[in-house]
This record gives sequence, structure tokens and C-alpha cells, in this order.
Amino acid sequence: MTDSNHVVGLVLAAGASRRLGQPKQLEEYQGKPLITHAVEQLFSAGCSSVITVLGANANIILPAIQHLPTTVVINGNWPMGIGSSISFALRHINCSAAGLLISLCDQPLIETEHYHQLIQLILSGDHSIAATEYSSNQSGVPAAFSKQHFGELKRLEGDVGARKIIQTNNHFSLKVIGQILDIDTQQDLETLAPHNESSKD
Repeated sequence: MTDSNHVVGLVLAAGASRRLGQPKQLEEYQGKPLITHAVEQLFSAGCSSVITVLGANANIILPAIQHLPTTVVINGNWPMGIGSSISFALRHINCSAAGLLISLCDQPLIETEHYHQLIQLILSGDHSIAATEYSSNQSGVPAAFSKQHFGELKRLEGDVGARKIIQTNNHFSLKVIGQILDIDTQQDLETLAPHNESSKD
């Protein structure tokens, strides 16, 4: 049986942040670690539950979200890549869920309303996948998937993420209003800094 309004949020946060040289999950945005901000956003967007996948540095990242009602799962195979983390998370998803919203912990400038719209697009029944449109004319995560795609997501392996499923299925591409910024390098943190300053005004 499916709960027609139950959409699970998934925060992918298992990477080692090698290019940054320190756990990006704990870098601050608007006074909170990125991982905390990401989990809170998905609840605010309308997810009825949230799964957070940790991997590298899990022991030092976990305290940042222990106070939140998210289900934390630790992927021991995180070096295998993002596909490994998605398929691992699917083992813990509520089987009555109508859909899954996949997000990354390092995209703080994406607004909560964007996640909300992705959820509503799949709940409407008009689209089984709603993905984020990038300037490269490609679509990727954050993306929402209806239950019919859970099997495909569970079969992902290695560093092949959800984009493969998006590209091989009919989907709706939703443009982000504003800026998409992935926090991967020190330069990205410098780009983020003015947004942190503006939040204090």
C-alpha cells in the first residue's frame, strides 16, 4: 500500500571532500553546518521523513545532525561513489512511500521552494521524475522520483548516480531561480561567503 503524500527526502553526504581538504558537510552557511541546513530544508519542503547517508568522516559529521529527526545510515562502501550511496539508502526507505527526493548536502543556494516544487510535480501524477535543469542543458539532482523508479535507484552502482535514470526516462526539468553552487573547493567557499554575510544583515 502506498501513502500518496509520503515523500522521503534523501541527503547524500558520504563523500570525503578531497578537493576541499576538509569535510564540506561541516562548512557553515547562515550559521549552520551545510549538512544541518540540507536536512532541515527537506523537512521544510514537505518531506515526511529524511534519510541522511554518511560515509567518510561520519564520526565527526554525525553530531551536526543528531538533534534532527533524520534517519542516519552510514555507507561503508562510500568510496565506490554516489550510486553506491543511493542504492544503500533505498534499503532503508519506507515501502509505503509515494516518492523520493534526492538532494546533495553541498548546494546551499538552492531554495526550499525548489525542493517543494519537485515534490509537487511527482505527487501531481503528471510526471514520475522531476529533475533540476542545469545551464549545460542537462538535468540532474536535486530530483524527485515516484515509487515506480525505486527499483532502478536500488540497482545503481559505483559512481553512476541518478542522472542515468533521469536521462533514460521521460522527466520534467525544473529551472532553479537563482544560483546553483556546489561546494567543492576553497574558491567555492569564497563565492558562498557574500551569501553568508547578507544573511546577517
